[in-house]
Amino acid sequence: MKLDQFDPKIANGACPDSDTNRPVLNNVALRDGRLATADGFMLVVRDANIDNTDPLAIATKTGGQVLIPARIMRLLKPTATRQMELVSAEDGSITAKVKDEVGQIIEPTLNFTPTKLPNFPRYEELFPPAQKKAEVAVDIKLLRKLLQCLPNNGVLRIGLREKNEPIEFYVSHIPDAENDDRPIRACLMPMMAQWTDFKWWRDIPKKKPEKKEVGK
Repeated sequence: MKLDQFDPKIANGACPDSDTNRPVLNNVALRDGRLATADGFMLVVRDANIDNTDPLAIATKTGGQVLIPARIMRLLKPTATRQMELVSAEDGSITAKVKDEVGQIIEPTLNFTPTKLPNFPRYEELFPPAQKKAEVAVDIKLLRKLLQCLPNNGVLRIGLREKNEPIEFYVSHIPDAENDDRPIRACLMPMMAQWTDFKWWRDIPKKKPEKKEVGK
């Protein structure tokens, strides 16, 4: 399985190792060709760059899973010039190989053992229905900038009236503030985006189970 610079970021959605009540959520789950993390309040899913002949794909083909510790995933730093690949061995261990542009290994490999725990939650049904009352596209850089204006904890209220209208934000009772009765209000303008070729999770065609040949 090949990794790009965004795959290890999926690990940021996992529970920290200090959360021992839900150890399965301390991992990045590879299942059905997708990487996923969750912490009970947030879910992040991304298609993995993996083909059907990869041992990792075969291990997860029939409802199985491979749990990669999130703390290990965060150590992986692939870039355009540092290609990274996870390779499964016969004993079940996984090796992280770092290669240059021509495929030569340029750093010592990292070996680790997948976590052995009960199945990662079935996240497929957690996504809301495809039919949305309102949709909006925002610039990620602007959203990050806005979030830097807000406290690190507390409750953020988000209001969206109609499709492609500005998003309104509201934070009250700011923790640790000298005067927490002064709310923070913000507004973020939407971006123009094409929606015709876009699919929400529930719009994605379901994978059909593989047919088994008679006698095999």
